[in-house]
Amino acid sequence: MAEVAVSYYSKLAECMTENGFLATFDVADMRMDVTVGDGKDADAERVEQECRSRAGERPTVAPWTEEELGDLYDQSVAAYECLLAEGYSPAVPPSFESFKAGYRSEGGEDPYIAHMSQVQFAAPFPDDVCPQPTIVP
Repeated sequence: MAEVAVSYYSKLAECMTENGFLATFDVADMRMDVTVGDGKDADAERVEQECRSRAGERPTVAPWTEEELGDLYDQSVAAYECLLAEGYSPAVPPSFESFKAGYRSEGGEDPYIAHMSQVQFAAPFPDDVCPQPTIVP
């Protein structure tokens, strides 16, 4: 299944870049970053939708197990504590139940990501300061 996701997101990043929005896909972290200039959000959304249609069907991911979510939560709390020690102000981790709900899309909660600032979706804290939580299959 990982090969399908790598192929999909690699195609998506390539298409975004070809259409004026620098996009990179980090295979190791299974993470895509897109650079969008000021006032270009609507253009980026339009291009992303076009690129998604070209890349094909978005891969589905099996729901995370309780054990995987527990591990991710522990890593997230450790990342929060590390960021605090480094002088950053990450959002306080939610309870484990709220954390799970956010990752399972239950109750309309967003997933907790320690590396995001208090203002949701603002510029994230640097990845190289503290390890990003990840689930390794």
